[in-house]
Amino acid sequence: WPLRGSKLTMWEGGTRTVAFVHAPQYLSPRISTTWMHVTDWFPTVLSMAGLSPTSPDLDGLDQWAQLQDASLDSPRKEMIYNLFYPNFPEYNITGGPAIGAIRVGDWKYIHRTFGLFRLGRGTREWN
Repeated sequence: WPLRGSKLTMWEGGTRTVAFVHAPQYLSPRISTTWMHVTDWFPTVLSMAGLSPTSPDLDGLDQWAQLQDASLDSPRKEMIYNLFYPNFPEYNITGGPAIGAIRVGDWKYIHRTFGLFRLGRGTREWN
C-alpha cells in the first residue's frame, strides 16, 4: 500500500524505489516523481562531471538537466521493466516463460499476467 504488488512482481509496488541525491551547490531541495531508470545514472553522472559517454549505444538517458531544473520534463517516456526468467534454477518460482513489463506514458503492459493497465489516475494500476 499504496502501490499494488511487492518485490519480485512487475506491479508498481515491486518496481518503484526511492533515490537520494545530495548536491546543495547544484540542486535545490525537492521531491521529484519523474521517471528515472537505473541505467540513466551512468550518463547522468558523466554529464554531472562534464563528460560524455564514449559509446552511443547506452540504454540510459542523461537526466542531469531535469535534476537541475524541475520545470523540465524527464527525457524518459518509456520504461522496460526487468525481464524475469523464473525457470532458471536460482529463480525457480513458477517455471514457464519470462515475466516482464513495458510502460509508455500512462500505459503499462505486464507480460504473463492480466495484461494492459492505465496508470494515469494516481499510482494505482487499473485495467
